[in-house]
Amino acid sequence: MIIKKIAPALLVIYSLGCSTAPQESAGKYEIAATTLELDDWEALRDAKIHYAQALISEEISDTSRMREEYELAISVLEDIQLTSKTTDAFEKEFRVTANKVSKDYTLSLRRLTLKYGDASDISLMEKLELFDAMDDSSSLAIKVLQDYANDLGMDIPLEVNANVMRIIRFFQTDASESFELWLKRKGTYQEMFEAILESNDLPKELVYLAMVESGFSPRAYSWAHAAGPWQFIYGTGRTYGLRRDWWVDERRDPEKSTRAAAKYLKDLYAEFGDWYLAMAAYNSGSQRVKRAMKRNNTDNYWELTTLPRETRNYVPSFIAATIIGENAAAFGFDVTPESPLSYDEVKIGGSINLSVLSKAAGVNVSELIRLNPELRRKSTPPTSKGYKLLIPYGTADLFNKNFAELPEEERTGTIKHKVRRGEALSAIATKYGVSLNRIISLNSIRNRNSIRAGSTLLIPTNGKVLSLTKSKRVESPSETPPNSYAIKYKVRKGDTLGHIAEYFNTTALRLRKWNGLRYGKPIYAGEVIKVYIPNYLKLSQPKFSVADPSLFLMRYSVRKGESLSSLESKFDVKKDEIKLWNSLKKNDISEGEILDIWTMKVVEMDNIGAGLTMKVHTVKRGDTIWNIARKNGVTITDMLSWNPWADDQPIKPGDRLKIFQK
Repeated sequence: MIIKKIAPALLVIYSLGCSTAPQESAGKYEIAATTLELDDWEALRDAKIHYAQALISEEISDTSRMREEYELAISVLEDIQLTSKTTDAFEKEFRVTANKVSKDYTLSLRRLTLKYGDASDISLMEKLELFDAMDDSSSLAIKVLQDYANDLGMDIPLEVNANVMRIIRFFQTDASESFELWLKRKGTYQEMFEAILESNDLPKELVYLAMVESGFSPRAYSWAHAAGPWQFIYGTGRTYGLRRDWWVDERRDPEKSTRAAAKYLKDLYAEFGDWYLAMAAYNSGSQRVKRAMKRNNTDNYWELTTLPRETRNYVPSFIAATIIGENAAAFGFDVTPESPLSYDEVKIGGSINLSVLSKAAGVNVSELIRLNPELRRKSTPPTSKGYKLLIPYGTADLFNKNFAELPEEERTGTIKHKVRRGEALSAIATKYGVSLNRIISLNSIRNRNSIRAGSTLLIPTNGKVLSLTKSKRVESPSETPPNSYAIKYKVRKGDTLGHIAEYFNTTALRLRKWNGLRYGKPIYAGEVIKVYIPNYLKLSQPKFSVADPSLFLMRYSVRKGESLSSLESKFDVKKDEIKLWNSLKKNDISEGEILDIWTMKVVEMDNIGAGLTMKVHTVKRGDTIWNIARKNGVTITDMLSWNPWADDQPIKPGDRLKIFQK
């Protein structure tokens, strides 16, 4: 069955054009391609392979691998630069590939609970067509919300109309999970962004532009090559001082990109004298807005009907985000914001791998990547002026001490470099800021003029700490759970890492790390997987397969007088299992509390009649409560009464629903 699913994904490589470069003798490609373009075709092929691997990973429910492969595809595409020398054939192939990767990544993440989480193209703009189906624009509702918006006292007018009302409704419904994620991230960046905006004499509410642009994600990237929290394209970013090279992309740096955005917005406001027009120009460009003003013979943003649909909804989205963001609880969002961004600063001279630096700081590499999103090579750049690396607060002194004690070979270290066609050793040495002789010596090269394209060279790095600067405290999450022990889970037929992770309340990524499993490596029946459990729980592996179709997840509302002990017999599970599934440390539960319980036992319910048998439906892609109910000859009301948790959150592939039939 899996083979049938994977086969179409494998065809993607060929449907997009799998060849590394056009053949010199083939039709319209009679003119020989340049060495540079041959390299670009090679890179484009790599991007397509990552894309195909992402589709395969999604089919086998390996969502972590799926996201990594999509990110790798995007990273490769981001490195390809279209120039005046780029052929029409390559530019067309590149744009087709970039669009497919971006759009399919968008759809894939929508199918997850993260929805629009980490890519700017995965934004509300992709679902604006839903607004037209919503009707929440009564004159009374608009007036009430307009009075509320006026009371916020913002410098930018927050004009409420039917379009704004529909977008607010959209944020509260279809995009609610995404908007909650954005509200959490706002806590990380709001303080910094607002301070920079106000230092440039700009309204602080412009911080909400970053929300609608990227959801406050430094890793956001769009098919149009816009990157970072403020979604700069390369040209505009360069104009406003943002560096992008092989080592860094400052568009992803929260502070640097915000300073650039402040300058850009200030220039746009000076050009148009109206914040709505300035924001429209930020989204689609000054010239496009000017053409729309001329064509529609007006400078009223709301009357510029020839603007692209996305731009026509851009300002209403900003208004809606601002109105909700200033008092999220009033609009039904119960969100605890993340802590403000804070860090210690370490000035590094030379290029050092982040794995070495993380060891000195006593943190995981992922934490340094999170704090330094502009780094593209998991290494500091080789600059004599020094690079300001951000490390978690409170680790500066420890970092300095540990780094000084590292062996010389670790502090210098090496970086792997894949040789491209036509690339000379001298150019590689210049790129990394090291001597040619050191590369020759380290790699035992006999003939410096005959290095082979595709081979991998070890590049020596010279690193040292130049200075330390302390800042505010920030917490760093741990990848490995503390105070835990490993149990051995024996894989059964049908099990996947996703199933095992869901049952044991962990992630597939952690399972891979705990078991040394590389991405894409399948697991087989009979194989033993280590799973870490908190010390305060006493558990062994379940007697059944966690992928057993008769096993379903119940969201159970605790009744008066019930305890964990009474639920043990009711659902034929262990008390410590319930605690694991719900991250409970104590035995106390209260009436009305919602618990996740994996069970095979049918629990009698008041609204289920006698003589009915239960079956479990595993949700597939494209399923809705409505079509599941219709196929099984029951009503939506019945479905929700049997599965009350589905009334509060959208169903997703893999969820299991109870259905009672005669």
